[in-house]
Amino acid sequence: MRKNTEKMTIEKIAKKLGVATCTVSKALNNATDVSEKTRKKVLDYAANIGFSLKRRNCARRFCVLIANSNTDENNEYTMLNGFQTAAKKHRTEIVVETYCGEENFDFDNYLSEKKIDGAFIIGNMDKKLADQLVTSRFPAVLADSLLPVANVSETDTDYSRAISDMVTYLVSLGHNKIGFLNHRDRGEKFGGYVAGMLSNNLKIDTNTLVRIDTDDFDGCDAAKTFCGRSTAVVCASDDLAAGLIRGLKNMGVNVPDQMSVTGFGDTKIAEFFTPRLTTLKIDYSILGQTAYNVLAELACGGTPRRILLNGEIIPRESTKKIE
Repeated sequence: MRKNTEKMTIEKIAKKLGVATCTVSKALNNATDVSEKTRKKVLDYAANIGFSLKRRNCARRFCVLIANSNTDENNEYTMLNGFQTAAKKHRTEIVVETYCGEENFDFDNYLSEKKIDGAFIIGNMDKKLADQLVTSRFPAVLADSLLPVANVSETDTDYSRAISDMVTYLVSLGHNKIGFLNHRDRGEKFGGYVAGMLSNNLKIDTNTLVRIDTDDFDGCDAAKTFCGRSTAVVCASDDLAAGLIRGLKNMGVNVPDQMSVTGFGDTKIAEFFTPRLTTLKIDYSILGQTAYNVLAELACGGTPRRILLNGEIIPRESTKKIE
């Protein structure tokens, strides 16, 4: 076996083999979504250069920090369960803690006192915690955070691609006048809407773009904006889609016969609302498992990065093909 004279990282292995960094990570961590051919290629090369697979489990204890919860509780549980499943496989102990903006909370002190090697942060992180992460000596991974942090890894949904795909799905149903109902985010969903419209050679009508910046959403006002201008509306969340449909119903507009509406997230409301919502499903279990793998990389000296996961369109009764 050839000895390696320089510090080898998964990034260097990926570059040498011509594969993605996450592919190397998955192969080394025995993930199931890597082909046997690729896994063997990575493992053989790692063994040849003396890259010890044993040191991939550099950490023995991680923390899942649930911060100012802003996501569906079931989604948080599913993410946590995915993270714990991966941790159990690698014999890593998990400590679950909540953060609600406590004045005296110090991220580094907490991890030091609890002898924790890194943290997976779920929920709505505030600026105080974000500032602490910037200067922290501990590795951390964020999930679907509205507040990006330099030098901290993230596992996220590819919002831009997901919304673009939803626009294309509506086009396949015959719609070409498609509006967009957005809320507060990084702008990725709006970017996806624009990309989807442009890729399908559709004109963007600025009168059919609505952004909700408050928690008080009046579906009737939004419905008035889209009526007569759009045959379909892409919504940035299932809650927005449900609110819009209520507003349309109050105006006597039938969904989906007179207007198609899509949601995002495949939350409980999407399944049980009438009509059931066509929406974009996010696999939160895979997101949690990916977060563990990324955090394990960081604990072994890996480079912070952002991993985007694809969603899946779930067609239901809130959309209809135009005859």
